[in-house]
Amino acid sequence: MGGIVSGVTNAVGGLLGGIGTNKQLKQQSKYTDKAMGAQREGLQTAQNYLDPYVDAGQDALGQAQGQLSDGFDRAGLLSDFYGGQEYGLMSNAANNAALASAEATGTLGASTTQNRLGSIASQLGQNYLTQMYQQYQDRFSNLMDIAGTGANAGAQLGGFATGTANNLSGLYQTKGNIQGQKAALPWMTAGYMNNSIGNGFAQDLNSAPSQAGSFFGSMI
Repeated sequence: MGGIVSGVTNAVGGLLGGIGTNKQLKQQSKYTDKAMGAQREGLQTAQNYLDPYVDAGQDALGQAQGQLSDGFDRAGLLSDFYGGQEYGLMSNAANNAALASAEATGTLGASTTQNRLGSIASQLGQNYLTQMYQQYQDRFSNLMDIAGTGANAGAQLGGFATGTANNLSGLYQTKGNIQGQKAALPWMTAGYMNNSIGNGFAQDLNSAPSQAGSFFGSMI
């Protein structure tokens, strides 16, 4: 009977061990889920922070490309300038200043005065073009700076996403192993219990003849 008792004891021990292992796997599964959730939350936080920079960079790049495509329209700008109120005011002011200066120096009829008056329109137009071209360059430079910031943000986000994907892949594998162990645990526990009891019975059966011999021998 000692074998049966030992087998049952081992079976009970295997059952308790199976219960403990099941609890351990549940805890591992729980914290694996938390780790996966933390990875997803981290990626979402990065997206919330970096996406506006990425979007702004893409928009700025589109505007910069459009500006290059349109080019610097000198003729159109001059046409608008000469037809506008600003030119009229500036031209009148420049002409009046030139005439006042010529009158003060007694050179109203001189060719230098006529040349000066004749060059006012051209000079004002050139000054305006210079100002507009500087604005054109400044705008393009600012757009490219924003586009560069967006590109850097996109690269950071891409790196973060790749790292998160790799981490999640490892965690999914861990979760799969845990689920596989949990699925197999009842059958492994039952098999261990069955083997323990079976071995106990076999041990008692194997020892029965010798025990019987000893019993009958003591009676002779």
